Amino acid sequence: MSRFISACFFVLFFCSSARSETTPPVIVLLSIDGFAYEYIHKHQPPNILALSKLGISAKLASVYPSKTFPNHLSIITGKYPIHHGITNNAFYSPEIGQHYKLGAGKKNAAWLKADPLWTVAEQQGLKTAVYFWPESEALGKQPTYNIPFNTKDSNQKRFDQILQWLALPDEQRPRLIVSYFSTVDSAGHTYGPNSKEVEQSVQEIDSLIGKFIAKLSADNNDDITLILVSDHGMMEKDKNKLIKPSTTFDASIQNLIKTKAITMAKNDTQLYLYFTPPKSNNLDPSDVLSRLKVIAETKHNKNLYHIYSKGNYPKHWQLNTDSPLVPDIIIEAIPPKQRL
Repeated sequence: MSRFISACFFVLFFCSSARSETTPPVIVLLSIDGFAYEYIHKHQPPNILALSKLGISAKLASVYPSKTFPNHLSIITGKYPIHHGITNNAFYSPEIGQHYKLGAGKKNAAWLKADPLWTVAEQQGLKTAVYFWPESEALGKQPTYNIPFNTKDSNQKRFDQILQWLALPDEQRPRLIVSYFSTVDSAGHTYGPNSKEVEQSVQEIDSLIGKFIAKLSADNNDDITLILVSDHGMMEKDKNKLIKPSTTFDASIQNLIKTKAITMAKNDTQLYLYFTPPKSNNLDPSDVLSRLKVIAETKHNKNLYHIYSKGNYPKHWQLNTDSPLVPDIIIEAIPPKQRL
């Protein structure tokens, strides 16, 4: 399912006991990918609802674009995508001269323009732990304990490992623990946000959170702050209304892409276009923009997408800045029925 928008949730909960007045506090940050704010009211997950009543809850808007990697890097760095460097799940960096692939920071830390929170904590002499988080393997920015992403480890295994970290002696115990859960997002993409499979995945993760909280209380862990967040929600898409580059570009623009005068990065709901600095590539930026706007108004494409140019992006996108990472043109699908 296409991720056009969304509203995600935020819950802050404090768990304290009398283990020791000198035991250092711990922050546990958990993200449920693809958990839309409306799921709380629609599916009534009892444990998450209980947390929201005991602690502090808020409705948050995703940063643009509402994709997993840019939002998770914004959560963990406190910066907008253009400032932390991961501007979409797929994009092009004129500085590096490469297309970004998920987890590319593992081989080249230059993709990340800002330090994740665990890196900042490590620089202050604190131990940290990550069990799956986008770009947790970035060169020179890794936590003390780090379990790289894989498709085999269950949600239960993640919670069990977090409890093991919390049970370590004070000198070994991480002060920041971060983890990420993707089952709600996967169910939404596969079956749709209104499916019974999404409801089931919401209840499953809620049950595990309930057991986790109970275990924390039983083990008398003190001074633990649990932060529960999400990155985006979902909307249904119309499979009969797909926007394809072949119907978005005329022969002239397709040739500019073919000759690499224009570099294109494709995501579910956006096309990012980057202009190569003009030499002898016959690229006229204003002509390209005019052509795209004419094509957008044809009968086949009308009301399917918007075209935006550098310097004129919506303010809340936070892209009106002088950075090579800012695309020259963004073609944005109009929700909720279309995708690119």
